[in-house]
Amino acid sequence: MDPFTVLISSAGRRVSLLRCFRSSAKALGIGIRVLAVDLRPSLSPACALADHCFSAPRCDDPGYVDRLLELCRREHIDLVVPTIDTELHPLAISRSRFEEANCRVCVSDPGAIAVARDKLRFAKSLLGSSLPVPKTARAEEVLHDSSHWSFPLWVKPIGGSRSVGARRARTPEEVGLAIQERKDLLAQEECPGQEHTVNLYISRQGKLLSVAAHRRLEVRDGEVSKGLTVQDPRLSTVSHRLARAIPGLLGPVCFQCFVKEGGEELPMITDLNPRFGGGYPLSHAAGAEFTTWLIRESLGQDPSVPQNHFQVGMLMLRYDSEYFVGPEGHD
Repeated sequence: MDPFTVLISSAGRRVSLLRCFRSSAKALGIGIRVLAVDLRPSLSPACALADHCFSAPRCDDPGYVDRLLELCRREHIDLVVPTIDTELHPLAISRSRFEEANCRVCVSDPGAIAVARDKLRFAKSLLGSSLPVPKTARAEEVLHDSSHWSFPLWVKPIGGSRSVGARRARTPEEVGLAIQERKDLLAQEECPGQEHTVNLYISRQGKLLSVAAHRRLEVRDGEVSKGLTVQDPRLSTVSHRLARAIPGLLGPVCFQCFVKEGGEELPMITDLNPRFGGGYPLSHAAGAEFTTWLIRESLGQDPSVPQNHFQVGMLMLRYDSEYFVGPEGHD
C-alpha cells in the first residue's frame, strides 16, 4: 500500500503539526509522507523536517492554486492542509479541482470562510444567532459618537489574523490615531474574564465531533505559548451554537472567547479561525487527535471519535529550539 501523503501549505514553523500527522499515522498503522510548501522553503523549519519540501508563490498570487495542484498530481498527494487565513478562500473555491486530482483539501466552505475572515460580519452573524459577542462596530463609528462606548476598546483590522495590527485604545483620541494609520479597522469593547481557545472538529457531514478547549495562560505573537486544557459546559454550549450559526464549517476550526469564572454567563466570542489553530498540539496531546480523524476521513473511514477522549488539566509550556542546516543545505 502506498503511504498516505499529506501536504502542509504555508508550512513555516508548523513543526508540531507535522509531528502530529506522523504520530497519527503510526497509531493507525499506516505509512505516511509529510510534504511541505512555503514561499522560501530554505528558511522554514517545517520544510527542513518534512520528507520533501517545495516552493510556491504567495497565496494571493494567481498561480498559487495551480502550483499546489501541480504538486498534488505529481506527488500523488491525498490531503492538503492549509495553515494561514489568507490561503483559505482561494483553496476553498478551488476544492473541486483538487477533488478531480483525487486530493482532499482540509478547508471549510467559501461562505463560512467569508464570514470568519470579516470580523465585523462575524460579530453580526453571532448576534443574529443570540450568541454573546462584545459590542463591535467600525472604528469610524466610535469616533462619530464615542459617548455610547465603554473604554478601553480593542481596535483591529477587519480581516486581520494573529493579532497583527491590533491595539488597545484607552480614549477616542487613540482610536483616531489608529485610523490615521489604516482605515479597515473595527472596534470592540474589552471583554472581562480569561481568554480561551476552543478547538472544534467538524466531520465531512457537518457534525461537531469534538470540543477541546484550553485557557491561554501566555501568548506570544498572537499564538499561545502556555496553555491549560479545561472543560466547561458553557464552552460546549457556545461551540454547538456556533457550529449551527456558521453553516459550512468543516474539519479543524478554532475560536477565541473570554470566560468569566463562576456563574452561568456564556463566554464572549471574539474571533473564528476555520483552520488548525497554533495551539492545536495541546489538544492533540490531551487526546483530541484531529490529525488522526482527518486521515481516517480522507481514507473514506469513520473518524471513530471515542467518548471522553479529551484530558483536562494538560499543561503546555512552549520553548524555542534550533534546527541547523549545513552550508550545502540552503540557498
